Amino acid sequence: RNPRMVGSPYWMPPEIILKAPYNEKVDIWSLGVTLLQLIDRKGFENGNAFSCLFKSSVEGRPNAFSSDNYSSNLRSFVQSMLTRDVQQRPSADELLKHEFLKIADTRRNMEKVISQIFISNVVGLTGF
Repeated sequence: RNPRMVGSPYWMPPEIILKAPYNEKVDIWSLGVTLLQLIDRKGFENGNAFSCLFKSSVEGRPNAFSSDNYSSNLRSFVQSMLTRDVQQRPSADELLKHEFLKIADTRRNMEKVISQIFISNVVGLTGF
């Protein structure tokens, strides 16, 4: 356990904010926030850092996904990482067994997924 608090408040899990004991699952939370930003093109909270810290420590899971354009498997995958209760938050091994990753098991499938994300982001950024 590291006694210092380092990093961006936007990626901090509730247990760090509350100065509770923590383990490697803090990284699972941070990965979930990072994926949410990559997928949804917005951060945990469009406000100030203190608001973000408060919401994370009180409410836990951020309001994920600004639209319904994402599969239930993707939603489940990301939202599982953003579970406030550390005991319920999946480990890295559990995430590797998640249904979302089962569909991405081959290079060919991954190329499809990545190209769809890329095309969606480019179209969204350019307005076409």
